[in-house]
Amino acid sequence: MQSVSLAGAKIQTPRFRSGLIERSELEQQLGDALTSHRMVLLVAPAGYGKTAALSRQLQRLPPGCAVAWLTADEEDDLQRLLSHLIEALEPLDPPWRLAPEAFLEQVTQGRLREAAAALLDTLEATDTPGGVIVLDDLHAVADARVFEFLDQLLEGLPRNWTLVIASRVEPPLALWRWRARREVAEFDETALSFSRKEVQDLWRHATGQDDPGQAGRLLDRTHGWAAGLCLSLEASEASAAAAPKGVWRNRRHLFDYLASEVFEDLPSELQAFLLRCSLLPELTVTRCEQISGNPRAARLLEELERRRLFVSVLDGEDLTLRLHDLFRDFLEERLRRRHPEEVPALLRLAAQGETDPVRRTLMYLRAGAWDEAQQDLADATPDMLACDEGAQVIRMIEQFPADLQARSPWLAYARGLCAWPRYQYSEVRSSMAHAAAGFDAIGRHDEAQRARAMQALATFFCGQMKECRHLGQAVRSQPMDLETETLSELLDFWYESHHGPVDGPGQHLAKVVDLLMQGGNAELWFRCMPRVNGFISRPGVSTQIRRLVDGARATLGEGHWSLQANANLMEAWLLLWQGGIAELEALFQRIEEDARWLGQPAGLRIRQLSTKVLYHVICDDRDA
Repeated sequence: MQSVSLAGAKIQTPRFRSGLIERSELEQQLGDALTSHRMVLLVAPAGYGKTAALSRQLQRLPPGCAVAWLTADEEDDLQRLLSHLIEALEPLDPPWRLAPEAFLEQVTQGRLREAAAALLDTLEATDTPGGVIVLDDLHAVADARVFEFLDQLLEGLPRNWTLVIASRVEPPLALWRWRARREVAEFDETALSFSRKEVQDLWRHATGQDDPGQAGRLLDRTHGWAAGLCLSLEASEASAAAAPKGVWRNRRHLFDYLASEVFEDLPSELQAFLLRCSLLPELTVTRCEQISGNPRAARLLEELERRRLFVSVLDGEDLTLRLHDLFRDFLEERLRRRHPEEVPALLRLAAQGETDPVRRTLMYLRAGAWDEAQQDLADATPDMLACDEGAQVIRMIEQFPADLQARSPWLAYARGLCAWPRYQYSEVRSSMAHAAAGFDAIGRHDEAQRARAMQALATFFCGQMKECRHLGQAVRSQPMDLETETLSELLDFWYESHHGPVDGPGQHLAKVVDLLMQGGNAELWFRCMPRVNGFISRPGVSTQIRRLVDGARATLGEGHWSLQANANLMEAWLLLWQGGIAELEALFQRIEEDARWLGQPAGLRIRQLSTKVLYHVICDDRDA
């Protein structure tokens, strides 16, 4: 697995129905702004057509203009948002000068200025006459670091790029700076509201009749609010005329009234379908069939699109719809009011069909399905760690209730795994001890054995040799699966490297590689690799390091750049040991590139420099 799959629908520009009425003045202003301003800001309450206006205008940009679209949601913190942005930029083939994984690691470490500079360098070097980055629904994001990062991004944004933000509220950015420089174009609810002529055109388009009086009354009630206009046109003329005037002054009441009118007029089958499918972030035939239990999902989705029931159509081979936030919120509220007992089970169904592990785990959490959420996170953690996403795992753990975090062996085990690559051995030791005891208590023998083996390894690196030996013997006295046996052999490698016999390390490392080749995943290979080269002089160890390097490269394939970098570093040690001085220069160049690509992580940099010191000593290079 090269990376944890991200929700592709978040980075697709929504596609709306053809045949919408022309809004020439708004479209002219928005089109000019997209090609002439550093920043374009659309701020208005839900339902004012921000997404529709942007989507339509992006299709009219000059040929060759690049577009990266990202729809934010409440699950996005800065790292997750930027992960999606990297994916959105990928079709442009950006010439990254720093590995995306290293870029995200800078964010995790709080090095936002460096991360912003890396992204700006990439945008500057991207081969495009002009580019637009769209952040839609940015109001959903609560992480303050997102806005700190965007301020820094705006400060250095190349002249041929524009940042577009659509939000229900004004984002907490240094807008005064860009307003003073006249580098921001702003569109608020006044600019986005339908004019009298546009309402007349909309009425004519929807009803086939030219009735300025009815159109004027509709404008007076909705104040040009796009969602209200669309809902009103779906409601019957009689019920719309009978609505009390006071209702229209409160947009929330307006929504409640019109949504209820539209919803109650729908066929009962479509009502039930919409209520249950409102829990899905994107609507596809397969997922809607699963959560609604209705085999006519394909026909019903087509009906939703035909009725223009507040959906946007996402590009793809299969029909995929996304409910507008306003309508989805209404539907979910009604579902919880009418069928509260169904919601947990429906959220479980939604989670079971979700491919993104972050969304899936969070759906289980919303359902109160703690066991499923823990198991799902436990299953996803190794792949996420292999992709350098340990910080994301920790953030997901912190979404669980505090009392569950304190007692869960699954979450303790995941915490320990995240601490291992950072050499936080005390944290690994305590977390794995907690996990082992918890797994023992619920009869999970294999999981308890793995946790205890990791506890023993961490205890060794904490310098507690007697306790480490005792734990290792306890693990070996019970049945072991492949992972536990691999970790036990690794422990014996380390113990006998310090305490003998002299040929012990080579024998145990051979068993480690044999076991890894039987089916070790990428994360387990990575767990076993660091620092074993320190005992390369022991009998047989160099041969096994060669097998370890070759096996790791064969297992990893493309991607997993941190693991590849460690394999290259171990290769350098082998060449030093074997006297392959002539080959080292080229390899050192690759290692330097690895380090720069990954953002110069401290652990890799230290081992890289120590290897080069030995190289210069061997070459008697006194000037180095």
